[in-house]
Amino acid sequence: MLFLGANDFVQEYLEKQKEPIIQLLDVFGVHVPPIAIDLEESYLKTILLQSITKFLGKRQRLLHINSFEDVIELIQKSKKIMVLTGAGVSVSCGIPDFRSSNGIYTKLGKYNLSDPQQMFDLEYFRIAPEIFYSFAKEIYPSNFKPSPSHMFIKLLENKDKLLRNYTQNIDTIESIAGINKVLNCHGSFASSSCILCHTKYPGDFIKKEIFEQKVPYCPACLKKRNDDEGLIPPVIKPDIVFFGEDLPDEFDQSFIKDREELDLLIVMGSSLKVAPVSEIMNYLPANVPQILINRTPNYDAHFDVQLIGYSDTIVQILCDKLGWELPDTPREQIPEIEASFEDLIRLPHYWHRFPGAQLDPAEFLDIESEEDDWNQEVSSEMQEIDVISIAMESEHLDGTQGSNLPLNGNLNTNPNQSTNEQQEN
Repeated sequence: MLFLGANDFVQEYLEKQKEPIIQLLDVFGVHVPPIAIDLEESYLKTILLQSITKFLGKRQRLLHINSFEDVIELIQKSKKIMVLTGAGVSVSCGIPDFRSSNGIYTKLGKYNLSDPQQMFDLEYFRIAPEIFYSFAKEIYPSNFKPSPSHMFIKLLENKDKLLRNYTQNIDTIESIAGINKVLNCHGSFASSSCILCHTKYPGDFIKKEIFEQKVPYCPACLKKRNDDEGLIPPVIKPDIVFFGEDLPDEFDQSFIKDREELDLLIVMGSSLKVAPVSEIMNYLPANVPQILINRTPNYDAHFDVQLIGYSDTIVQILCDKLGWELPDTPREQIPEIEASFEDLIRLPHYWHRFPGAQLDPAEFLDIESEEDDWNQEVSSEMQEIDVISIAMESEHLDGTQGSNLPLNGNLNTNPNQSTNEQQEN
């Protein structure tokens, strides 16, 4: 199986396989002086995590891909497009995102949680399922109509260009849109399971309780359960991935195959805040173009082009330029962009602003000069990767001890636990 992320790598090789932390640090370019060898492991572990994260983020922008016209050409010629979607593609359907001013985390304020993410924490659910079910109807898929963004993905599939749609959403609107090549990374409400006996139920089985804000219990367990049996009630939980749960095995199996085939990545409506899905870009071939379509720019991943604005509007413009017609999507007038904005912000040349863009001038002043520095740094660091690979095999780790460690900067390892949100924007 495929591990994504620094935390899972450390868990596997430091905690399970007991590789010496000093040697792991050395492999990732951190040479600990003798005077620091006796530092607490927790401190060294923090340094190791930071080093691995930096090592993973080696991909440089493809400098020949910059313009909106480049994106159109890429979509025209690509045959294996991987699309990663977040909550932003469903907002126009009436489903709240997570982080906006009217999003789910804002609405959770009335529940007096120490952290709004507790609502989706597995252990917290076991202790107090009534908290989740007092809110679940807010995110339960109802009679939603697919957005233009969903229909754009369906259009890619109709034109035999879609490799797969990896969705972080749990609303199952992809199915309503008729998208067949879809993988629900964080599960969905389409099914549910008892947290004790794991009996599966269809999603509609708990729909009544969800809308009545009641906790559903497993009939199979209740039939054979004595009143004094156990402390954990047999609660039925929707099959959405909570913090502390595994991602579906299908995610690993599909991604291992798909990353060898794709010729274009499009990320839509996701701010990529939560691992491991947010780290997908680090595990794709560096020469595969990566495009972001989102209301807010991304400052961490190095997308070749960022189309910043409402995804529904952007896909409509893309289809106009491509000569395509979005199925079952009425034409909408595209609003004008306020002209005064140009006086406030000079965007990087590979960022393109559309209606709905949310930009903070303070966050990206001099971003292009910073990127130039980053490119120079990465160019020199990339030359060291082969040296690190050789070190993994010979100088730093002896034969059997290091034989299972990944080489060539490719952490082909697998997350046993998810730190996922159900959807994100």
